[in-house]
Amino acid sequence: MKLLKSITLLFAITFCIPLLVFAEKHPMSFEQLIAWKRITEQAISDNGEWVACKMEPWRGDSKVLIYNKKGEQIAEIPVGSKLFFTSSSNYLLLTQSPALELMEEAKLKK
Repeated sequence: MKLLKSITLLFAITFCIPLLVFAEKHPMSFEQLIAWKRITEQAISDNGEWVACKMEPWRGDSKVLIYNKKGEQIAEIPVGSKLFFTSSSNYLLLTQSPALELMEEAKLKK
């Protein structure tokens, strides 16, 4: 039985893994790049109960996502930055700014 497992593992390593390595890779399209979000800020409460992170696309409005210690998303706050929790870990403080669309509209009115 061990011999059969060893032969199967050897077969997988020899033939299957090189296929995965040489799989055809496609470059990202412009639409995929624009939709891609990155974490630009993060904060963890002092007691470790809460985590907040700012997800920011390359173009558009960011969102602050708040998670509990189980990894469940608790809240989503639009257009926030400069995140930090209070020392009691009861509150998340952040700065909110107007949406990108409103800012561009105001610049055009100038």
